[in-house]
Amino acid sequence: MPWLELEDLMHRLELTTASELDTALEFAENTIAHCKDYRQRESLLRELAAKIVDMKVEVRRAFGEDSPAYRILVLRGRRIDYWLKTVRIIHLLLSKYFWFAVLLFLLWFLFRVKGLA
Repeated sequence: MPWLELEDLMHRLELTTASELDTALEFAENTIAHCKDYRQRESLLRELAAKIVDMKVEVRRAFGEDSPAYRILVLRGRRIDYWLKTVRIIHLLLSKYFWFAVLLFLLWFLFRVKGLA
């Protein structure tokens, strides 16, 4: 009987951990989403991604890969990776060097097509 009680306690801990993780990660994502500076946002996203990786290792060791907490961390990790890619693309598009390179390419292309080069 004590084994069943321990199993029940572990299950309750797992569900509580999943719920608390979900709430904490949602709060962190909302805070980052309201950040106006793209560099700061990228930095915060990188920190959160690193923490999620660390937490995934601990949660997998404690509860296994089939646990709700682990699945939440995997999904949130994927979302953070997507956000990081989006922030990098936006940062690139806001870069004056990117547009300078695009302009040079277009000029080269126009001269090449017109036969002026």
